[in-house]
Amino acid sequence: MKGPGGRGEVEVAVSGVVVFIGLKEDFVLVEEDSSEFYTDYFIKLQKRRTVPTVLDWAVGNLTCEEAKNNLTSYVCQENSVCIDSQNGPGYLCGCLEGYVGNAYLKGGSKTRKHQGDGRKGGSGCVSNLQHVVNEIVIGTGIGLVLLLTGSGWLYHIFRKRKRASRSARYFKRNGGLMLEQQISKMEGSSERVKIFTARELKKATENFHDSRIIGRGG
Repeated sequence: MKGPGGRGEVEVAVSGVVVFIGLKEDFVLVEEDSSEFYTDYFIKLQKRRTVPTVLDWAVGNLTCEEAKNNLTSYVCQENSVCIDSQNGPGYLCGCLEGYVGNAYLKGGSKTRKHQGDGRKGGSGCVSNLQHVVNEIVIGTGIGLVLLLTGSGWLYHIFRKRKRASRSARYFKRNGGLMLEQQISKMEGSSERVKIFTARELKKATENFHDSRIIGRGG
């Protein structure tokens, strides 16, 4: 089959897929057993720059557990993890968390300045410095938030206890114990004693104004 304008054809058999590649940059992926593909599709593609395509692949036809039994043919390298293919036989390789690069290349963990580009001639799975930095920054941020929250909580408790201690001290100093004794004696009588809070007294006396002193006001 020839492409539009007499362009050449390159056929590559990859898991039941036929690839037609033109002389320039255009290509088409077609299922080998597809009965709905016609040569007219090439003409229709002349006005399109892109088409939706899904490319799926895997290594061999063994599961990860089976492949690991033969380290000679097992392709996953250092700092990598084996992943069983979800769409058929075979397996895939991926870098461990905290590493980036190409899990199929040898090289192992390298420093950032020795890191390859993850392609041909790369260094396999290399330590992802940015990932480590992100973890440090996030951990530090969470730590600061917890520290500030804990400090605020402790400060609130300290102030509350200090206020309660000061109130108890003032209560004793200003005859509070004697007042309690007088109130307890009156509990059985018809007389009732109302105790006002400092806030109520402040409001009733207009912030303790001299004109509100008994015998002086209007």
